[in-house]
Amino acid sequence: MPKSFKMPQKWMCPDCISKQPRKDNSDTPIKVLTDLNKSESSASSPLEYCDSDDKWSQIMQELKSEIISMRQEINNFSAKFDKVYTAVGDLCKRVDCMEHRLDALEQQKNCEPPSNGSNEISEMMECLKMELNNRDQEQLLMDVEISCLPEVKGENPTHLAILIETSKNWL
Repeated sequence: MPKSFKMPQKWMCPDCISKQPRKDNSDTPIKVLTDLNKSESSASSPLEYCDSDDKWSQIMQELKSEIISMRQEINNFSAKFDKVYTAVGDLCKRVDCMEHRLDALEQQKNCEPPSNGSNEISEMMECLKMELNNRDQEQLLMDVEISCLPEVKGENPTHLAILIETSKNWL
């Protein structure tokens, strides 16, 4: 509000207006005498007990400080939002790049005929599987089952196998 602005003489703040008596309604059933006495004494000069210029300037200063703080908060929020927006944009670019690379790899895999190297690898795997199977079969042939010997508690099976071997050489 510019300093050259002047308040009209008849202007009153809301507090002053509420304290003024209403029109003469003596027919109303309820009246508060203290309010009537105060309003009659203040009716001659409503601005006498209310310094409206000071209140108005104080309100304007408070509003001004609130607006300034809100502007600062909005600017801070805007700066943070810009950073988030930039980061999201960078992430979108990276995802797009990865999608293009994945598409290229998928097309390369689908278009490329199977090479002879893959046949060689599968043949080598089959050969190794057969070799492992043969070794397992050979180990099963070398297993010896000992039967018809009574078990005694605390007897070592390794010791029994050694005794059987030495007695087999006797025969």
